[in-house]
Amino acid sequence: MDHHSKSAGSGSPIPQGGKVARTSSKLQIRISHYHLILGLIWFLGPLSDASLAQGLRGSIGGTVTDAGGDALAGVEVTVINEATGSTVQVISAPDGSYRAPQLLPGLYRLKATLSGFRVLNAEHVQVNMDQAVLIDLRLEIGELTETITVEGAAAAVNTESGSVGYVVQNRQILDLPLNGRNVFDLVNLTPASFRIGTGGHLSIAGGRTAATSARLDGVINSRGGLGNDNVEISPPIDSMQEFKVQVNSMSAEFGRTSAGLIDATTKGGANQFHGSVYEFLRNDLFDSKGWGVDQKAPLRRNQFGGTIGGPIRKNQTFFFYNYDGSRERRGVVRARQVPTAAERRGDFSRTQFEIRPGVSGGVLPIYDPRTGQPFPGNVIPLERLDPVARKALDFLPPPNRAPDIPITPAGNSQQNSVNAERHDFNVIRLDHNFTSSTNISGP
Repeated sequence: MDHHSKSAGSGSPIPQGGKVARTSSKLQIRISHYHLILGLIWFLGPLSDASLAQGLRGSIGGTVTDAGGDALAGVEVTVINEATGSTVQVISAPDGSYRAPQLLPGLYRLKATLSGFRVLNAEHVQVNMDQAVLIDLRLEIGELTETITVEGAAAAVNTESGSVGYVVQNRQILDLPLNGRNVFDLVNLTPASFRIGTGGHLSIAGGRTAATSARLDGVINSRGGLGNDNVEISPPIDSMQEFKVQVNSMSAEFGRTSAGLIDATTKGGANQFHGSVYEFLRNDLFDSKGWGVDQKAPLRRNQFGGTIGGPIRKNQTFFFYNYDGSRERRGVVRARQVPTAAERRGDFSRTQFEIRPGVSGGVLPIYDPRTGQPFPGNVIPLERLDPVARKALDFLPPPNRAPDIPITPAGNSQQNSVNAERHDFNVIRLDHNFTSSTNISGP
């Protein structure tokens, strides 16, 4: 062994011992790669959910026939994701039926091959969440070197499930204007469903808001209990792939709800790098004053961020990242009643009250707690005013406008109260395909 080491170091031909060293190096690289995959499983495993393989995914199925309409068995149907290149291969049954399950939302290409028939390609087949796409394939006699390409058109009627729902797709999410950019405002596109106010309260098909449930990437996204929002987390718009509003007649996999379900999924990476940068703003310079106010409420809202996604390893491992920031300073106009200059001195001789709208009941009497009788002239002597109360009056603003009700001082002061808010979102998703039938995702 010593002789071999010296010979290798002096430039002589490397003996068998050197080959063993190189083999060991390759083995270490393979082991490191294996450890990386195990690390991904360990990291992503707790983030995944068994239900991810059901409601968030769709399927493509149908029947393969020849030109005469007879069923063809043994046809190899390859389903290829156009964005990631991941494939699923199935063989048609004796009755010609085939089905490729567990497909992530996106565009797919189908390739059907059988000896003695031309290759058939069906392109741009759209698969949405929880959707069973029906594509019947018709092969023509010919050589395998000949190819027929058609645009994939799914059946208009869902014959696989009796559930009623509506899918809000990625293009709608990105293109439709949304004040505040809350993606779940698009629930309003579903008939008889709407989102209430600025919170997460949703009503689907007339159901009670507290009974609606939500899921995000297969994980429950709502809390139980009275008064809680139906949607706990509203991800940034640019990180969303699509979501489906399940109205009724849902399958058994969707439990925990008696009034509909919002099922959403985030974006994943693809074989090509894609990114975006965006900025949305609102400013009171472009707003009108509004009804019933003396001055405009200040508003400065900036929503900004960027996305990037692509392959870590082509056709196998992908990433997607989205940063979304929000900065807002919003003013709220508040009108209230504050003491007039005379009332601050204890003079209530001109303070009136209403017995009904627009009708004065006269001067509002102020009673002396010592005697139980009104103060003379309805004026409290200065020496009777509590010094602490007089100091507290300094913290109240003076009247700055005419009262809304002429009889009383109601609404004689108006202020803009500015509230500042800051939000930062970081959304990352990793997808890895182990085989054509085994993959894992971790948002």
